[in-house]
Amino acid sequence: MRIGRLRVIFKISSQENSIDAFNILTTPLAYIEWYSKLPGSAHKDHLMYQLTCSKSRVDDTVPGSIVPLSHIRQGCQLIPKFSSNLTSEEQSWNTKNVLDKASTFYLNNWSSPYAYQTLW
Repeated sequence: MRIGRLRVIFKISSQENSIDAFNILTTPLAYIEWYSKLPGSAHKDHLMYQLTCSKSRVDDTVPGSIVPLSHIRQGCQLIPKFSSNLTSEEQSWNTKNVLDKASTFYLNNWSSPYAYQTLW
């Protein structure tokens, strides 16, 4: 299982007369930017997994993939990791920018019974 940020859902337009052997032109697709792989164990205090944003490549792009939308299993809640002394940068985080500004998150496997069963 991988955790990623869904950036866009799209479909490739096709001409009616074209042949699509792999059914790609009729399948909705998603572009996902990946977070780090899940660690082997959860944090000992709250039993949530810690994730980090994947490092940008030399060309300043983030590792990502295009996958069929049907391959996405579920949404999940990420909780930003704050430092023990709240920094001025952390104080500027809000619901609109935190996924862009924070670099470390906890995967909330306690958000629902389904999340607990599938993310734990």
